[in-house]
Amino acid sequence: VNLAGDVRVLGPQPDGCGWRIGIQHPRKSADTVGAVVMAQGALATSGDYERFMVVDGRRYCHILDPRSGWPVQCWQSVTVAAPLCTAAGALSTIAMLMEERAKDWLDSSGLGYLLVGPDGAITKRAIAAAPQHDGEVRRDQGQKQARNGVGFDRVSSNLNTFRANLLVATHRHPTFGEDA
Repeated sequence: VNLAGDVRVLGPQPDGCGWRIGIQHPRKSADTVGAVVMAQGALATSGDYERFMVVDGRRYCHILDPRSGWPVQCWQSVTVAAPLCTAAGALSTIAMLMEERAKDWLDSSGLGYLLVGPDGAITKRAIAAAPQHDGEVRRDQGQKQARNGVGFDRVSSNLNTFRANLLVATHRHPTFGEDA
């Protein structure tokens, strides 16, 4: 299921393989910056390339830093893999807001991500991928991959830890409501 770029995968393909999902290049809409194979879970991207304006050669996106009221400037895009679209979408947007701190913050989550920096440089943490096979893997093995969430069983427990870290982060960083 693809809703406005947030993708939810509800199981493997009939042959047991995961679905290959391309991640759009934020500056070249016909290209991808990467791809992930998933049999279960969600993928969401936030970025400065779908809703933006350019004024005097400077790009202003729709994601506003609540401290300043100005659009964020650090990342071209942030893609996050999580068990649910709501989590992946929220985490990718929060990472955009965290700007330079996003990578360390996402690393602490244990979730997979792909960051595209202002210069187009790509930073990523492995997004759990379904193994590809030559067609000889039995159907029950593919179903086992889907039940296991192709690595998302670990992500679910990490997400609980991440929620606790998020609560701590919202109290530590002025971005989330404290006075600067």
